[in-house]
Amino acid sequence: SCEHSFTPSTKVQKLNYGDYTLERDTSLVIERKSLNDFIGTLSKGYDRFVREIQGGIVNQCYFIVLVEAPISTALNFHKMRQFNRFCKSSGGFIFHKLRSITEEYRNVQFMFVNDRKESKDYIEKLLGFGRELVSRMDLQYNYDKNII
Repeated sequence: SCEHSFTPSTKVQKLNYGDYTLERDTSLVIERKSLNDFIGTLSKGYDRFVREIQGGIVNQCYFIVLVEAPISTALNFHKMRQFNRFCKSSGGFIFHKLRSITEEYRNVQFMFVNDRKESKDYIEKLLGFGRELVSRMDLQYNYDKNII
């Protein structure tokens, strides 16, 4: 994974966890996922992802998994033609895994946005809010209500 920023002071480097963080505060980490990545992570990559979250706990990291697809699309991905042939998982199975993670680990939240362009805006916004604030927010609720 690489660290990216959208300001002139960008520094690209390998991170131990996630894709985006701030150099001055690495305790808030954003993991950006396309719909394909999200499904793969919560199916075949589930155990590896849980180990990453557990490692983050040791280092006091708070994770935001930012999925570049609306939640309704993610719930119904198995009905989409590009997934029919390759994926044996259902939306119910994937969201059961998501629920298991959020119930067991208090250092992770999932947030679904419309697309990659919108995720870019939210990466900056969420990092700007900082760990203390986002860890107390229900990100999906605030996104859905246009509060953030």
